[in-house]
Amino acid sequence: MILKSNYSKINSREDVINILNFQTTKNLLIPPSYLYILFNFGEIKYNGKNKLYYSDENYNEILIDTIPSIHTLSMWLENYWAKLLMENENLSNNYLPILSTYASNIMFLVGVHESNLDRIFLYDDDYENFCPVLLADNIFQFFTGYVKIE
Repeated sequence: MILKSNYSKINSREDVINILNFQTTKNLLIPPSYLYILFNFGEIKYNGKNKLYYSDENYNEILIDTIPSIHTLSMWLENYWAKLLMENENLSNNYLPILSTYASNIMFLVGVHESNLDRIFLYDDDYENFCPVLLADNIFQFFTGYVKIE
């Protein structure tokens, strides 16, 4: 489901040094499926041709935008993610934002703790103390099970 034709590459693929530096400075382990994307794609963003939507019984057609590079992820962590961690005790440091959407309140998280490593969760910022909802065991299962292309 993650095809290069569905996205525009923003940055070149990540190198090992950048990833190791990020993991060391942030004291985080980058999950395997996210590492695969970083090494094979780099940052990827919706290309305007094929729309990729997430839908379920509660959310209808949430347009997926970006899978971040290490640089973009670092900016997310320093800006809005740090604020969300302070506002919602259910997030703690067990997640990273992995997919941004065009819906300002919806994002998808990847687990970075041993108990949830590589799993994909939905997060809705419209609800106070929202608990992330488990969707898939990894990003590939998420794309094959929950994302449709138009």
